[in-house]
Amino acid sequence: MAAITSAGIGSGIDIEGLVRQLMTAERAPAANRLGAKESQFLSELSGLGQLKGAMSKFQDSIASLKDLSSFQVREAKSGNGELFTASAGLSAVSGSYDIEVVRKAQPHKLMTEGFTGKDAEIGTGTMTISTGASSLVINVDDSNKTLEGISQAINSAKDNPGISATVVNVDDGLGGTVSKLVVSATKTGTDNALQIITNDDDGNDSDGMGLSQMAFISGSIENLTEINAYTELDSQIKIDGQMVTRSSNSIDDAIEGVTINLQKAEVGTEATLSVSLDRGGLNDTISGFVNSYNSLVDTMKSLSKFDQVSGQIGVLLGDSTLRSVQSQMRSAIASVVAGSESRFTMLNEIGISTTKEGKLEINSSKLNGAMDQDFDAIGKLFASDNGVAMRLDSVLSSFLDSDGVLDSRTQGIQGSIDRLSDQREALGRRMESLEARYRAQFGAMDLLLNQLQSTGGFLASQLESLPGIVRGK
Repeated sequence: MAAITSAGIGSGIDIEGLVRQLMTAERAPAANRLGAKESQFLSELSGLGQLKGAMSKFQDSIASLKDLSSFQVREAKSGNGELFTASAGLSAVSGSYDIEVVRKAQPHKLMTEGFTGKDAEIGTGTMTISTGASSLVINVDDSNKTLEGISQAINSAKDNPGISATVVNVDDGLGGTVSKLVVSATKTGTDNALQIITNDDDGNDSDGMGLSQMAFISGSIENLTEINAYTELDSQIKIDGQMVTRSSNSIDDAIEGVTINLQKAEVGTEATLSVSLDRGGLNDTISGFVNSYNSLVDTMKSLSKFDQVSGQIGVLLGDSTLRSVQSQMRSAIASVVAGSESRFTMLNEIGISTTKEGKLEINSSKLNGAMDQDFDAIGKLFASDNGVAMRLDSVLSSFLDSDGVLDSRTQGIQGSIDRLSDQREALGRRMESLEARYRAQFGAMDLLLNQLQSTGGFLASQLESLPGIVRGK
């Protein structure tokens, strides 16, 4: 609540108005100076924030360019995607192959004889079901000795290694239906073929009675019927007429660096598999790098611009940190890449040059020529220990790291802003002291004038009372 004062009552002078005007005149220059400094500091902080954001974005965009594999992309194309698809890794060699899908890999499936229904009882004991090198032990007792009970026990087992079971209801050929239990491996090929060994409570594990009805050991005890024959579980393809047999429908070890994914078997039909260098992918990688760099250049130019017509200036015009960033980035782009074991040592050798505006541009013809000369050498220009991407990342990190230049600069400016707050508090205290002095001085003047006025009135009264005084009319 503002203090209530009576200054000026005695003299009739507007002392409050005088004090306010004097205080405004005293406070304004210092307050304006502090405000201007704060505005400048905040603008610098904003500009540095924009610069940091643009640099971080560019650093993220070149992260993959430090990895040589980003440039050594191979492309595998199938001549018939309905038969097979393909992909290529770094070790793939350019070439063309004729592929015939003879047979797709299948999971091994075993089926019981027909029973009257899913509740038909099989027997009790234990079943050890193996697929490949893994196995599952199922205890069969009075609680689960039916087709459905055994199926549920297999499917719900926590240590199930890849085995499923289901009850199917099919025609019996006589106008009725029977129920059969089908046990399947979830993985394909002979490497994952099924085997079921029973320990039948009736004491005979091979008579096909009781639980031994579920026994199956290929070539020995075969009390179950194979839906997919053991001899037909593996996939088979022909590569240039040579047979390749595998347990999977994804074959990654027949052609080095190439994975062939089988879609459909069609004996006698060939399709071409072409493996080549992914020129389009490398073009996209180079274009992405150039566009990201140019975007950073645009941001830096906006922050340091000076428009002579409008008089507008960028918030970091003349800023030493921004100049340092620009200088080091240009150096990283233009310097020779030494010791990279690449035939290319500078970006302009692969068609990337710098314009007068400081941006990068691509000469597509020259880039394509560089790909023809040495496709993999382009990647080494960027991703070697002294490569362009490595150097740029090092420059960016020196500014962006938690102990880097930008954080140090930001902390310094924030410290200056904090000191302005201290100066404002000091200014407030000084103004309070000055206002108190002004009030004391004007108060003394007001009191003196009041006394003089009182004395003057008294003297005038005394003079009027003296004899012989003639009053004017």
